[in-house]
Amino acid sequence: MNWLVNTVVVASDGSAGSESVLASARAVARATRARVVVVHVNEVIRGRSATHQMYPTEDEMLAAAHAEVDSLKNAGIRASLELRTTTAEPARAIAETASAVDADLIVTGRSRHHTLWPLLAGSTSQRLIRFAACPVLVIPK
Repeated sequence: MNWLVNTVVVASDGSAGSESVLASARAVARATRARVVVVHVNEVIRGRSATHQMYPTEDEMLAAAHAEVDSLKNAGIRASLELRTTTAEPARAIAETASAVDADLIVTGRSRHHTLWPLLAGSTSQRLIRFAACPVLVIPK
């Protein structure tokens, strides 16, 4: 069986550790001539009178996602950026975006954060594996 990869989705949190994720997606795209869609999810919290960003460094994370797309384009890869905002589930937003762009593969990183929340609810990468309609490649950061 041959598996054709035409579109690769990269889940980007804009962190410094995302380079290994981007490098893996770049390698797949070069080998298959696939396009890469970088997905950045802005997590927000809705308050009584306003919506607030969950992460105070959101502007820097978004700038890093733009830089990732520029890096891919400079490497000769067709790349674009999809921005999503969610109040609850970044994994679901990534999976929905992958479905919308007809992705054949999602590349994401495994977080090294050691908090109680991932133990209770599962990490974003673990939930993404459950939600995605295509294979998910999880790269250690």
